[in-house]
Amino acid sequence: MLTKRYHWKLENGLSSLQARLAPGSARTGAANGARVFASSVRWLALAGAAALLFAACSARPSPERMYSLGETADLDGWRVTVHGFAVLPSHPVVQPRPGQVLCAVEVTLENASGQIRYVMPERQMLLETEGRTFALDRDASLLAARLRQWIVPEGEMSVNEIARGAASYQIPLESQDARWTFRSGLLPWSPRATFVLGSAAAP
Repeated sequence: MLTKRYHWKLENGLSSLQARLAPGSARTGAANGARVFASSVRWLALAGAAALLFAACSARPSPERMYSLGETADLDGWRVTVHGFAVLPSHPVVQPRPGQVLCAVEVTLENASGQIRYVMPERQMLLETEGRTFALDRDASLLAARLRQWIVPEGEMSVNEIARGAASYQIPLESQDARWTFRSGLLPWSPRATFVLGSAAAP
């Protein structure tokens, strides 16, 4: 009697073990494991994204330094100095549009990078006033060259070369709080130096 009962328990246990080791059951266990792994990966990805978002929101960008007239900015291999900001004298041939004035930012640019550099002033020299941004103006540049012999620095600059000239613009009459920005490269996110100009001096 004990032998029969023992054999019954043994057969029952073997049947249960075989059912657990059956191919279908193995696949089910693997699938459950894969789901648990995928869920863990998703959780870790979400946690990482949340941490990056928190760090980005917590970081406070340092305020951009503003330079004054006469100061020199060391910027990514350039040395930039703004000497003055003035309205250009009137001329019978070169005239501004109604309500506008021609002005020039007198600047010295030095290539201190140790290698040949190139300047594209229409992309790297911008004037901002009253919430508007102005690129170089052809008529103002011609007038600055004719009256003051100020040529805008541009093109190739050799190592340690120094160029002095002016970037000239056409802006609304009586503009105030003007600022002039030089970018070290052609891309909008290139490092930049901004000079506070104020109002243009009379010629």
